[in-house]
Amino acid sequence: MQPRKLLPAFDAPTGDALFQHWLSACSADPWAPLSEAAAAPYRFIWGAWLKLLAASADATRPAEGKALQPWQQAQAVQVLQFLNQSTRSQKQLDLPSDITRRRYWRVLERIYDHALLHGWIAHNPLDAVSELDQPPSEDPQGAILSPRTWHALLRQIPAATDLISARDRAVLLVLVHLGLSSEEVRALVLEDVLWGDASAKAGATLAQPANHADKGAAKASSARIHGLRITGLRAMQSRTLEVPSQLDEALRVWLGYRAGYSPMAQQPALFCTRKAPALSTHTVLHLVSKTLKAASACSSQERPPRMGPQVIRNTVIVQWLQSGLPQAEVLQRAGLKTPHALGHLQQFVDLE
Repeated sequence: MQPRKLLPAFDAPTGDALFQHWLSACSADPWAPLSEAAAAPYRFIWGAWLKLLAASADATRPAEGKALQPWQQAQAVQVLQFLNQSTRSQKQLDLPSDITRRRYWRVLERIYDHALLHGWIAHNPLDAVSELDQPPSEDPQGAILSPRTWHALLRQIPAATDLISARDRAVLLVLVHLGLSSEEVRALVLEDVLWGDASAKAGATLAQPANHADKGAAKASSARIHGLRITGLRAMQSRTLEVPSQLDEALRVWLGYRAGYSPMAQQPALFCTRKAPALSTHTVLHLVSKTLKAASACSSQERPPRMGPQVIRNTVIVQWLQSGLPQAEVLQRAGLKTPHALGHLQQFVDLE
């Protein structure tokens, strides 16, 4: 992801003001509005985080960062300190529960995603925390879609008939073909789209990205998208994945619509909305969950235990393993460092 220029401290909000700015956005969300009363636990968690940062600010703040707010300079090590220590009361001797750590993680993730969306930070500090150090999901055994629900999901991916349906189709096809995480989808920028001549053979060296001005015309040209470049902060997360023909077409159609809508044309993010320069965590979650609900209904199947993009990622990884791909190649495609990261999915892999 291209680095963003941080705003000076007098333009970036204070920690308390950032929370209020995020809460105002959540309150206006038509899908799941968040009231002041319901946000009280979130305010408490965020306040505890700001206290931790304030206590360590003098020791951790670099000289060149004196003008930045403490919350803008947060590092992964402080996130881990907060999750593993600050969530405990003084009477507790044991580490906090995984449920508590996950709750604190989600609050930080959502507020920092909001700050990232507005350009107040260059990256979310939680993205630098390795998967092994992150709090486990609510379902530690993992979850995947049944074959019937998977095929129903593919049938529910919308046709590209307008700006939004073209974007939604492209996002969903990125998920089902490449198995990216929500964070990786949201971090994609136009420069991550790798172009080549339509006559190029599969497996050929991927071309460099085209100029911004050329991308809108790619839909009608002979250019083909051969790959997507994923850039991440964790070990092994950065990689380049080959784009199959169905995804190539969907991305080119989306870029054509995107280029014709002037508010989006100059945004660096590959996927954006009419009002925001990049997708939020909630936007991706809403798109996936509504599609999975429709897939479950039309296939007469129970809804899967997980309704977000992670269940699609899990399913894609299991499909790779089931197809006979070497484990090392699956790890490379998924951007994972060690086989241990696949442990929660082994129960779904038929080894016979």
